[in-house]
Amino acid sequence: LKSIVVINKIDRDNSRIAEVIRLTQDLFLELATSVDQLDFQLLCASAREGIAVSELGMKGKDIFPLLDCILEKVPPPQIKSGPFQMLVSNLDYDSHKGRIAIGRIWRGRIAPRDSVAVLSSDGTVTHYEIGEVFTYLGLKRMKIEEAEAGDIVAVTGLEEVSIGDTIASLDLPEALPRIEIGKPTIEMTFGVNTSPFSGREGRFCTTRHGS
Repeated sequence: LKSIVVINKIDRDNSRIAEVIRLTQDLFLELATSVDQLDFQLLCASAREGIAVSELGMKGKDIFPLLDCILEKVPPPQIKSGPFQMLVSNLDYDSHKGRIAIGRIWRGRIAPRDSVAVLSSDGTVTHYEIGEVFTYLGLKRMKIEEAEAGDIVAVTGLEEVSIGDTIASLDLPEALPRIEIGKPTIEMTFGVNTSPFSGREGRFCTTRHGS
């Protein structure tokens, strides 16, 4: 997979496009382990103006040069045939619909009222009936009647499901490799100040004064 480098904010008066290009090339030279990794596509863009250009100095009209480059350089995902299989990558909640499982369909198709199996981390397999199936159009969630492999969907009707679980067809309930949620890099513990200097930190030491 070849890299696509996009230099943003080229509309700024104090932009340093040529310098940033040079620094990017130096970075690739430093990190590359093969000659092929030095072959990357470079584009300049302004997200605020909604433009992208493939060569420095060109006048941009729209963002299509970037979209065309992605379609040309990035290979499409390999769609596998077979019974339904989906990895849960995120969760949402609705007060009426309950827990909503979000993920990309790995193979097969899914529709409302389909019977599925949820494969949990402890190996248990639970059977459910899909309630509703949604897809996304921008930031909007749209209800659909069927989705197929490659689609990113949100499904309801699963009472117990967690991130990393696999939703699969009852005919072939195979688990996908799990994704694990990383531990937080910072942990905090809050407690009452029991030191001898408690209450002597300043003039106002209570929440009543602080508010």
